[in-house]
Amino acid sequence: MSLSRRLGKLESEVRKLHAPPGWMPPRWNWDEEFDRWVRQLNIVLDLLVDETLMPPVIDYQIARLEELIHLLRMGPDSDRLKQENLAEYRRWPAVLRILFERVPQDLRARVATHEALLGNATGTPWANRWLQSMVRLRSRIPLDLTPETMRAIIDVYLGSREMIDTLHEICDTCGLSRPHHKAPPYSEWGQFPTSQPGEPFRIILPEFFTCCPHCEAADWMWEHRTPEKDYAWRDLAVDELDHGE
Repeated sequence: MSLSRRLGKLESEVRKLHAPPGWMPPRWNWDEEFDRWVRQLNIVLDLLVDETLMPPVIDYQIARLEELIHLLRMGPDSDRLKQENLAEYRRWPAVLRILFERVPQDLRARVATHEALLGNATGTPWANRWLQSMVRLRSRIPLDLTPETMRAIIDVYLGSREMIDTLHEICDTCGLSRPHHKAPPYSEWGQFPTSQPGEPFRIILPEFFTCCPHCEAADWMWEHRTPEKDYAWRDLAVDELDHGE
């Protein structure tokens, strides 16, 4: 399918989605909500510049919008709607924009792919995981993150995929997510250096980052455990995602 036909098909799907889902939460206006999604998506597409990079991003965001509409159509009495956090679904437009705003321009083509966003049979959708973490307020991309720092993180995802663990580290201070290096087999631990004399004994295993690459703080928490604690960076994330548009 040509790019023009593909974009035309997606535009048609968007128009279908524009119809109000039926039930809306109090103080919601569907036209305003839909326009907000389109406005934020257009900002991302402007950042991409090259039209050939746009289809995966459009596919990705339409899928998120479809999830929100499906949830709303279940109605206020559905068990799933009671369990889901609608605020999380409304953060998708902002997190996608923030991610692409922080990605250096020459790397955006490597992020705007089906493999990075939607996943395939041969790889984990690392960008999707990062976006999900932000939507759930389990991490944050600091607004003053430098292109150099973002490049260093993305280079790990693109160049060291086989060495990335399933767990991710979240900086206690700024909330930045960073990949965690897989531990080598226990039988190989004797090959690695140990701590200096006088320090608590530990084996120095491979790490992608010895501290937060943004703020250089040493303390961090596993991503899945960040809901256990109140962090100052989470309040900033709420302001940026829920009130910053």
